[in-house]
Amino acid sequence: MPKQLKTRDLIAWAAGFIDGEGSVVISTRHPTPAERAKEHGSNQRHHAGQLMLSLAVWQTKKEPLLRLLMLFGGRIYVSKARSDHHAEAWQWRLLNQVALDALLAMEPFLVNKAPHVRVARDFRALVTGTTWGPPGMPDEEIEKRVVLREAMRLLNQKGPRDA
Repeated sequence: MPKQLKTRDLIAWAAGFIDGEGSVVISTRHPTPAERAKEHGSNQRHHAGQLMLSLAVWQTKKEPLLRLLMLFGGRIYVSKARSDHHAEAWQWRLLNQVALDALLAMEPFLVNKAPHVRVARDFRALVTGTTWGPPGMPDEEIEKRVVLREAMRLLNQKGPRDA
């Protein structure tokens, strides 16, 4: 019979997996067509306040993502193969506070994504009760979120970084 892994062991595994294969981003939430129609002519603007935290992993094997789903919840999506030369791919994803909660659980074990957790924590601290903020959000609040999105983008930048 296989050995039963303890929750702490599974979280440590998840941290290693996320460190190597995961992505942590702050992205713009785009309004639905219904939201755009409702706001047409109003003073509400879709702005950088409408940002969301996302934790995701893409894989061609679904099994590791099922383990992440068991540990942290979220959703798994499938992307059909684009051609005969590509495999079907699976994506596991968490959003907003649930994503931060998972990152915080893994934080003691994260190496590469440790800076991402700090930015994610700062970003979510600005978001109280809603993902994007109320209409008429002050420009300085929007700017704080934009600065954090840019910080996360720089952390995710490929290639050599200036020290």
